[in-house]
Amino acid sequence: MIVGIDGTRGINEKAGIGRYTRHLVNEMAQLDSIDAQFLFTAMRNKKEKTREIKRLISNCQFRLKSIPGEWKNSIWGWPMSLPDYWMPQVDLWHAPSIWEAPLHTRKPLVVTIHDMTPFLFPQLRGEKVSKNQRKRTIRVVKKADRLICISHTTAEDLIKFVPTAKGKIAIVHLGVEENFQPLNYVKKENIILAVGTIEPRKNLQLLFKAFLKLPKKLQDEYQIWIVGARGWFDNQIFGVAEALGDRIKFCGFLNDRELVEAYNKATIFAFPSLYEGFGLPLLEAMACGLPTIANNVSSIPEVVGDAAMLLTNDVGRWQASLNRLLTDTSLRANMRHAGLRQAKKFTWKKMAEETVKVYDEIQR
Repeated sequence: MIVGIDGTRGINEKAGIGRYTRHLVNEMAQLDSIDAQFLFTAMRNKKEKTREIKRLISNCQFRLKSIPGEWKNSIWGWPMSLPDYWMPQVDLWHAPSIWEAPLHTRKPLVVTIHDMTPFLFPQLRGEKVSKNQRKRTIRVVKKADRLICISHTTAEDLIKFVPTAKGKIAIVHLGVEENFQPLNYVKKENIILAVGTIEPRKNLQLLFKAFLKLPKKLQDEYQIWIVGARGWFDNQIFGVAEALGDRIKFCGFLNDRELVEAYNKATIFAFPSLYEGFGLPLLEAMACGLPTIANNVSSIPEVVGDAAMLLTNDVGRWQASLNRLLTDTSLRANMRHAGLRQAKKFTWKKMAEETVKVYDEIQR
């Protein structure tokens, strides 16, 4: 079986779906059970992209085509399927997100669904963008032979808003890299760490407001680090952050080595998100032995199990729990061990193997 995978977001994006796509491509390239071949699209820096692709995969066939990123979404909806034309040998296509799905392919199609934010919280990304994503999701669900949801929560939300998805869904959790681990050479610092794109869904204002209600001694001792690129509608987030002064540090995007070190430096990890299709930073933090506190919403309990402190979306609850976790070394030690155990349940290799089972179901 020749499986064609569109790996474009794996070389164009660093976080979220880009991270998932990179690991999907890398793991599939190493499996002997399938013949994985890859399609990438890019207009700029093609020599650099080619080098990056070759670092990601070795001894696998791939095509790199010149398609402007802003055109691709509409081109992949054309009646003529360009992926089929460019790679006719492919038996099955896997689109790592709704935007890589060739909507008129003649081949079986698997599509990964990451979250249902456009349906649940359209205001957080803007109605125009959310409307386009909703329309695309509905078209993809109709076309796809199988839908991979990255959590049970995403699957339940998908069926709620697009009932025709029922019967097509497989649950395949994400994983965490082996390099996310405790580092003995990194010295702990008084840091409350949060990781993710800076946008409204991440709900960072809740963390800021809760921190400002902590006893002055703790406020003087600790600093909040925010790791992640700027996203959208972030002016209000930075506005609230101004009250923290030098007690907050925006670190921007960090590469994996820097990110692992940040997890290891921090005292605790805070994840006040309003909604997650999965929540990769939770796994990364636990795999590094970092005690974790998060909102008890969407897929978050599914990922952390009983290893994290789960809260309602309330400033008072967050303030009290931050206070407890920052002052109780025994509690942090117990949560550290629980988190390490929980994170071991999720690997990218397991993700790839379960994804291949989905391909096999179609070929039967």
